[in-house]
Amino acid sequence: MSRTLAVGLVLLLAMVSVSYAEYVSPREQQKAYAPLMVELPLENLTLTEQQFQDAARRAFSRRRWNVLDAKGNLATAELERKGAIYRVDMENKGSSIEIRFQPEYSDKRTNYLMNLRRDLAFELRIND
Repeated sequence: MSRTLAVGLVLLLAMVSVSYAEYVSPREQQKAYAPLMVELPLENLTLTEQQFQDAARRAFSRRRWNVLDAKGNLATAELERKGAIYRVDMENKGSSIEIRFQPEYSDKRTNYLMNLRRDLAFELRIND
């Protein structure tokens, strides 16, 4: 094998390996950026908008989240931690409350959401 051909093959293999290392399948991309969500069932509990907003504000403040907005049945808060910014929406759906990351400010783990769920259940006096 000639030296030029050998060098060409090495360069080709190097390009393929770099491309493969940078490649993320569409399924993995969707999984990485899909907003995570947890749900808190309300179990025969009816909340007014004001009761929901107050409970959401207290749950967010327990974990030092900054409440950005709380109107109607939606509350949004932000947390800066270790150089990352996370944003969470709490939405009262009537029979349950959804707690979810906003897609651009998401994390791959649910621990932040589960902690907020636990604090919200405490505020609403729901046995979680």
